[in-house]
Amino acid sequence: MKLLLILSFLLFSLHGIGQTKNVLFIGNSFTMNYQMPKKLERIAKREGESLFTAQITKGGKDWSYHAKNPQTYEMIKAEPWDYVVLQALSYEPLYAEHIFTETTIKYGKMMIDSVRHHHPKAKIMLFMTWGYKDGIYVDYERKSIEYEEMQERLQKQYYRLGELYKVAISPVGKVWANTRNQHPNFELYADDDYHQNELGSFLVASTFYSMIFNKTIQDYSRLPYRDLDEIQARYITTIVNDIILHPKMDWGRKYWQQNETTTLRAVSRVNSFFYNL
Repeated sequence: MKLLLILSFLLFSLHGIGQTKNVLFIGNSFTMNYQMPKKLERIAKREGESLFTAQITKGGKDWSYHAKNPQTYEMIKAEPWDYVVLQALSYEPLYAEHIFTETTIKYGKMMIDSVRHHHPKAKIMLFMTWGYKDGIYVDYERKSIEYEEMQERLQKQYYRLGELYKVAISPVGKVWANTRNQHPNFELYADDDYHQNELGSFLVASTFYSMIFNKTIQDYSRLPYRDLDEIQARYITTIVNDIILHPKMDWGRKYWQQNETTTLRAVSRVNSFFYNL
C-alpha cells in the first residue's frame, strides 16, 4: 500500500509538469519595457497556455548589479522556476575582453550556479539583445561601430556564453536583425534608437513564447499591445517561426533535453507499473 501511495504521488507530480510554467526574468529595461513579461502571460493565456512570470529588473543595470543584489537570490529561491532568463546590459557583451571575463562571465556564472543549486531542473536561457539603430561608440576602441557590427558582436558573445554555461539562448537579437533586413519599414525602436517600442516589445514576447512553448502565436484577435498592427505582428511571428523552430537551429535547447528525457522515462516506468498491476 505504501508503495502504491508513493507511486501515485509520483505519477500525479509528473502529470502536473508542463501545466503552469513559471518563468523568472532577470535583466533591465530591455526586458521590462512595455511590461513584456506580463504581456507574455496574457499572450500565452489567449493561446490556451498557463504561464506565470516574475521579474527582477532595473533600468541600466548589468550582471554585476544583479549578482551582488541579495534580492536576486531571494527571487531565485522564491518559486520552483521552470525557466530562468538572464539579460545582460545591452552593451555589456562589448566590454574589453579582460573586463568581460572578470565581470560579465564571473557574475553570470554566480547567478546560474544559484539557479542550478536551488532548481536543478530549471531551463536557463540567455536573452540575446539587439544592436542599436545607428550603432554605438566603443570607448576602449575609440571608434564608432555600425548596427551590423554591434549586432554581430552581441551574437558572437551570447553564443560564447551559451556554450560556456551550457544554457540555451533566446535569439531575440537574431529575430530583430532578420526583421530589420526583411521589413526595413517596420519601426522596432523607441525614440532613443536603442530601446524597443511597442512593436519591438511584441517581437521580444513572441520570441520567448516560441522558446517556451515550441510553437508560434496563432491568435491575433486581442494581442495586449494597444497600437500593434496585426499584419506586422504576423510577419514577425513568421520570422520567429523560421528562426526558433527551424530544425537545424537548436539555440542550446539540447541542454534542456536531459531533464526532459529523464522525466519521460520516469512517467513511462510509473505507467508501466500500474498497467502491469
